[in-house]
Amino acid sequence: MIVILNGRSLLCSGLAARLALREWPVVSVPLAANLGQLAATLTRLQPQLLILDAADVLAAGFLFLDALREEPWLAGCPVLIVAGGTFPDVERFRESAARRGCHVLLDPVNFDCLAREVEALVAGGDRRLASVAD
Repeated sequence: MIVILNGRSLLCSGLAARLALREWPVVSVPLAANLGQLAATLTRLQPQLLILDAADVLAAGFLFLDALREEPWLAGCPVLIVAGGTFPDVERFRESAARRGCHVLLDPVNFDCLAREVEALVAGGDRRLASVAD
């Protein structure tokens, strides 16, 4: 199962639709005000891949992701951070994500290409993703 956190953005909802068309089980989980509630929900779902919108990561900081990474089930779960637009200090963001073992896709405009990259991560692809345009 693929879990998209706070999949309200057009990017995340478009990605969820493409993955569903490819018959991947996708669940959108809202960001909870209480980290314990979010961790409990994600523990129950046991995702194969966790997808976050870069805007949410920037708003909450990497601290909430660090806290989730302390959960045993997420320690080995691939995390993909996606962004549909530009934001300040891209290199620092990439470095912070890489230190946490997260994959980053910036400016993914082709949903089908993005869906293929997600499928590769779920299938065990361990390469670092920089951008679908690369």
